[in-house]
Amino acid sequence: MYWLDIAFWQNHLLLTVFAGTVIIQLLYYLVLFTGLAFFKNKKQEEFSEPISVIICAKNEADNLMQHLPLVLSQKHTDFEVVVVNDQSADNTEDVLKAFHLQYPKLKIVNTPKQSGNDYFSKKMAVTLGIKAASNEHLVFIDADCRPASDLWLKKMAEPFGNEKIKIVLGFSPYEKKNTLLNWLIGFDTWMIGLQYLSFAVRKMPYMGVGRNLAYMRSLFFANKGFASHIHISSGDDDLFIQEVANSKNTAIVPQREAHTISVPEQSFSDWVFQKQRHLQTSGEYKWHIRLLLGGFSLSLTLFVILFPLLIITEPYVYLILSLAMAKYLIQFGIFNLVNKYLNDKRVVFLFWLLEPLLVAFYIFLFFKRMMHKLFKWV
Repeated sequence: MYWLDIAFWQNHLLLTVFAGTVIIQLLYYLVLFTGLAFFKNKKQEEFSEPISVIICAKNEADNLMQHLPLVLSQKHTDFEVVVVNDQSADNTEDVLKAFHLQYPKLKIVNTPKQSGNDYFSKKMAVTLGIKAASNEHLVFIDADCRPASDLWLKKMAEPFGNEKIKIVLGFSPYEKKNTLLNWLIGFDTWMIGLQYLSFAVRKMPYMGVGRNLAYMRSLFFANKGFASHIHISSGDDDLFIQEVANSKNTAIVPQREAHTISVPEQSFSDWVFQKQRHLQTSGEYKWHIRLLLGGFSLSLTLFVILFPLLIITEPYVYLILSLAMAKYLIQFGIFNLVNKYLNDKRVVFLFWLLEPLLVAFYIFLFFKRMMHKLFKWV
């Protein structure tokens, strides 16, 4: 057949590159991402040891009013909740004191006042919360998040029943709203979750999200906390996890009842700022993780750019459509299986539309960052 002829591909360089991107994408989905698609949680005995839940709150009075009762009413047998009031200027302190009268298991910690820049205060708040915790097993959730069920804490703690497990990675989707921005944020969160959870299943854990994460107190102090990346504002979750996680000590809990639901950014500019902070840490990932993540992102970007270009300019439309259809069908199948955990049908049925929009967003972030560096040097 003509399309199996090597000379055919040599004479059509862009078509060759496009076919290569499809093959690379299929390899990621069939080799790496099937880890989460076919993941089965091993049944374990109920973990009954005491747990400390840690929440850092900065001007979160309203969110604490809504979400803290859901944390305090979890069904685990023995736990405390440590809330770190990180120099709040609203009535967070009053809200916490009122809750403490009703819930003795609530412990309140106040961070010391800082006269300088508090850009790095999240890591200080987390550290103070860990130091104040009474228990060895720690579970983290943000103040603007709520547990998806009253089984959240119990599910997140279950893997600790295996004495080898020191780290548990959960998933934290955003509230669903009927706006394009929310759909893009949801798809971005889905893809990030698909990647870090699948990599962990494949024995390559490299990050977690502080909105739904668990690890052991002794592990934190053995690693000297955040000392190695204290100069970076973010990284209290992903950079820390990549330092302490390995193929044997990390488990995932992707089940829906173990999710925490987060409040999404309400404006495009806020989302840009949030993503810029998160991307700041990606350059600190280990080289093989950067290579794997970069390979996926680059192949997807080339696919999104070349697909419409080749449809217009190339005479082999059916071949191009066949390659794209192979990618989309495999992707749909994997997404449909993963949806039992990540729980967003919008992604399953509209990923083909959301993908190019998200790629365009990341290209925008790339050039924005390059322009910032250029003007910084001028």
